Amino acid sequence: MDIFQESRWNLDETARLTWYEDLIYPQLVAPRLTRFGIVLDHCLSEADNSIGDFCDHDYRLRMDVEYAVANGKDPDYAEQLFFFDDMGSFEENHPCKICIETMLEEKMSSMVTSYTDLLTELFVTLQDEVDSGFDIADGLLEAVQMVGLQLNRELVEEFYMYYIARKVYAELGASSYVSGYETFLSTTLASLCRDCPQNVTEEEAAQALFIHADNAYSSLNTAGVPVPFWNEDSGYLFDYRNTTELKPYGGSGLDLSGDFATSGDSIDDILRDPGIVWFVSTALPMVARKFLSFFDQN
Repeated sequence: MDIFQESRWNLDETARLTWYEDLIYPQLVAPRLTRFGIVLDHCLSEADNSIGDFCDHDYRLRMDVEYAVANGKDPDYAEQLFFFDDMGSFEENHPCKICIETMLEEKMSSMVTSYTDLLTELFVTLQDEVDSGFDIADGLLEAVQMVGLQLNRELVEEFYMYYIARKVYAELGASSYVSGYETFLSTTLASLCRDCPQNVTEEEAAQALFIHADNAYSSLNTAGVPVPFWNEDSGYLFDYRNTTELKPYGGSGLDLSGDFATSGDSIDDILRDPGIVWFVSTALPMVARKFLSFFDQN
């Protein structure tokens, strides 16, 4: 709508945000991010929980230039983000579409059940600790109880969407990070970083972006700084003015780097489950969103 001058006369910033938040994000962005996660988790032959190769061909056409050319496409066809458009264009009888929609329902139903069980188990364990005279972080027991009562499909899907957005940010952003890092090395700022390696692999770049996404929230720099400084030993990036804090500025405030827990795991493992971190944080004050530090008061 911004293209035409006539529309810009009446489309102020508030209207643009409303257009995005009420239409574009909920109807286009969020559903496709969620479904992209299903593709990565279930509908590719190399997925960890693969049920078949239903999306392999269409996915590789967008992700692999050589594969695209070998199948009669121009090199420009291999544009990663265009796969999100493909998912919205698949016919209902397309094998990839069928896999996505089938597994989405199964995935969400399974996650609601498993997280309901985990939250119940967590609440019982924390209550036993309180009854036994142990101290736990203020507000933790109440937050777990509140989330356990409110958990539903909508909340689970919101978590899963963000978890996949985090993955997309790191893995699809890695190539841009590498090129940006190369540009940084060509500037005079590079001289300030004595330990910076002369090159960064895409795997290292993805890890750096994951770290950035999981870092503590900063009210001074809400976007954060995933570049430019790198510490080879820790893998963290750092500000040359404060080299003792080996982390990038800014982040979500939620560390979702933990493994997914199952019933019967230790309380520490459950507290570090990405979904538990996400759900319980919604019931905590914003000042407590440094989630693992909040729990580490135990």
